[in-house]
Amino acid sequence: MRLPFPTLALCVLLSGCGAPRESEPVSGIDRAGMNTAVQPGEDFFEYANGTWLRTTEIPADQTAWGSFTMLQEQNLEQLHAIAREAVGASDPDHARVGGLHASFMDEEQIARRGLEPLAVELDAIAKLDDHPAIAAYFGHAGVIGVGAPLGFWVSQDARDSSRYILYLEQAGLGLPDRDYYFDDSERGRLVLDEYLAFLTQLLTLAAHPEPAAAAART
Repeated sequence: MRLPFPTLALCVLLSGCGAPRESEPVSGIDRAGMNTAVQPGEDFFEYANGTWLRTTEIPADQTAWGSFTMLQEQNLEQLHAIAREAVGASDPDHARVGGLHASFMDEEQIARRGLEPLAVELDAIAKLDDHPAIAAYFGHAGVIGVGAPLGFWVSQDARDSSRYILYLEQAGLGLPDRDYYFDDSERGRLVLDEYLAFLTQLLTLAAHPEPAAAAART
């Protein structure tokens, strides 16, 4: 009997799928974070995540923690290592990466120059006096890689991958979500006070004439 090509191909693939040896992992699921004492039909979330939730602490410098943020942190560490290794490299491409990293880490030079490298942008921001000018600056900020309350970019259409479209995105808040701004608990007020002090410090470093008042308006 002659098998059609798709069926034949499937048979060939399945023929190589023998039982795994005991030394080979059989799943990509991290069972250590599961709570198998709970039946999945009763509480699947607790079954899948219970142990991890009870034994994992969110790092102090993070607002959330999970597999994606852990992967991001690991990736940043690897990129940092690559950049450090590129400092002084003979290859031109690696040398550019190393030079950029070295200049970014040169705190003494950064302190000497102060706000001078940002003078043009800070002056442009100070001169914004109407909504059209602000909108135009948002576009400029996107071009130079600076975040703005509204962001634009071009990418494949999520509903039709054969074409590209313009995406518009509203930027996030300074705090993780809006509830932080309306939390009247003791801890909520402490967070807002610390956030206000942080904004004031940033505006002071930016040589704003009225840092505290400007921070209070945010």
